[in-house]
Amino acid sequence: SVDSSTAQTMTVAKALDLYVDEAAPHLKAGHALSSLARTLKDRLGSIPLSALAATDLVQYRDARLADRARRAAGRKDGSVVELKRKVSAATVRHELGALNRALGHVEAEHGMLFPRGRPKLNFQRSNVLALGVGRDRVPSDDERARVSRLVGPMS
Repeated sequence: SVDSSTAQTMTVAKALDLYVDEAAPHLKAGHALSSLARTLKDRLGSIPLSALAATDLVQYRDARLADRARRAAGRKDGSVVELKRKVSAATVRHELGALNRALGHVEAEHGMLFPRGRPKLNFQRSNVLALGVGRDRVPSDDERARVSRLVGPMS
């Protein structure tokens, strides 16, 4: 159980660390959790849980959607390569989902109380994180004819 002074000083980074250490070993995709947590801690880690608000999540979302995507460089030193494309909405949804689960974990397992309720972002109401735009065009008759010649007629 956590006393009220700990609740005031525990940061987002500490909550994420607790979740990664205690829950990740029992999760099917627990290995991916540390990467998500690292990204979240870079921007939100220093915020005390008692001060975390939905507006912080909105700012995080907007900043992440403006970021360039990165991937591992394939070297042992752990370096990364920045890509030309932006971070996808799905990635940001995964990150915010991991944060929500971490907050739920410290709430349930460590007795953490959020004075204003656990902050979260409603994805259904947030058009920015809605599913991506689908196709923006259909194949032309010429393109369909070329595919048909290659693979045979389609029924």
